[in-house]
Amino acid sequence: MSPRGIAPIVIGLVLVIATTTDLRRREVPLWLTLGAIGSGIALSATRGPDHLDLSLVGFLTGFIPTIPFVFLGSFGAADALLLASIGVWEGWRFVLATLWWTALAGAVLALLARRRGQQSFAYVPAIVVGTVLAYLVS
Repeated sequence: MSPRGIAPIVIGLVLVIATTTDLRRREVPLWLTLGAIGSGIALSATRGPDHLDLSLVGFLTGFIPTIPFVFLGSFGAADALLLASIGVWEGWRFVLATLWWTALAGAVLALLARRRGQQSFAYVPAIVVGTVLAYLVS
């Protein structure tokens, strides 16, 4: 097992399921994102108040920056919850890096979608690329 523990495995599984459903149905199941958030918070709570605090700050760091985009309709609520779940499991620094790389990947995907004449596109693949890059860089 890596020094990072179980978090990369959980996040990887969640992202595989989220990507599959996003590409097939253009939705991410609520049970998936809330399950990832709830299990991450529960695990951190068993490790003590410091871990719980870091997990909650990670949640907020992944969720709050996406709220304006959800209200503008350019970002799905499930995408915001998915990033929040990454923050719960890996912490605020990691999810900030993920947000940065996701924004860059999303910009590339948006340009490709526009070039193909698409009005919208599945965003979870951009989150996957952002998460993988965050793991590689951190």
